[in-house]
Amino acid sequence: MSRSYRNKLEYIENLRTILEAKEDFKNLEYFKNQGTQEEYLFLTDILGRVFYFDVTGMPNEAIFHVMAQVECGVQPQCYITDKKKMLEVGRMFN
Repeated sequence: MSRSYRNKLEYIENLRTILEAKEDFKNLEYFKNQGTQEEYLFLTDILGRVFYFDVTGMPNEAIFHVMAQVECGVQPQCYITDKKKMLEVGRMFN
């Protein structure tokens, strides 16, 4: 496991801890496809909703900005809404 990958995992774990303050928060998961190097975040809430974000190549501060946009009710550009892409990403990591 590369150092940058471990660093990203640690950052997401810390971000997850911060998001636990939200009453509807369930989980934040980071996945990286080792073949294509694509990176994704899965944000879930206690209502069963799942939100997919393509964070490929994003530095930590950009990922933080994505979560801040979500909190403010703004749809980030990296938010995946295409059902076909959501199924593809979901299958990749299940």
